[in-house]
Amino acid sequence: MKAKWIPALIMLAAGFITSIVLIINQYSNTEAFTILLVVLIVFYIIGLIVKAIAGRFLVIEEEEEEQEDVEISENEQSEGEQKADNEQAESEQHDGE
Repeated sequence: MKAKWIPALIMLAAGFITSIVLIINQYSNTEAFTILLVVLIVFYIIGLIVKAIAGRFLVIEEEEEEQEDVEISENEQSEGEQKADNEQAESEQHDGE
């Protein structure tokens, strides 16, 4: 899902809650639509801010995972080289005997 749908979900949740409160308190249609419009705009902006913050954390996590993958592959390569060196040294010892 990543962060693509965060602004819309936050905005819709706020709109849903606002609509229920407006219906319960029996606001007139004009007042209700005005309040709902303001709430949707404000919470969409809040959602964009949350998306930006979440996007930074997701990028940081992805970079850390990539670094871990690189370190793991480097370790595997160095282990493979050490095994090859050990095998070569053993074969040289057996040849010398």
